[in-house]
Amino acid sequence: MALNSKSDLLIEVTFKDTDGNIIPVPEYDFELEYYVYTNRRIKAGKTGTTFFNCTPTADDKLAVVFDNPNLGSGTLYCERTYFIPDDRFPDGIFKLTLEPEIIPV
Repeated sequence: MALNSKSDLLIEVTFKDTDGNIIPVPEYDFELEYYVYTNRRIKAGKTGTTFFNCTPTADDKLAVVFDNPNLGSGTLYCERTYFIPDDRFPDGIFKLTLEPEIIPV
């Protein structure tokens, strides 16, 4: 059995619309913040055309990879933040942060 707290981390992420249907990886910017303890966080996501700590897959998923994340032992959480273009906001971006979700590993 793998000791996840001392192993590299690979997580396949899917994205869903408001009806729960799986959709492709968003074209707009996003950030996925993973943590076990709030003082140890690691991020993956997309800014512009650059992906960091992740790669889109051929089947509309996102492969998130962390080399030696050192997050500690316990329940793994992910907090997703989306930066959706919207001209109604002064900066042109609607920032949407979702409640943290438990990630089974």
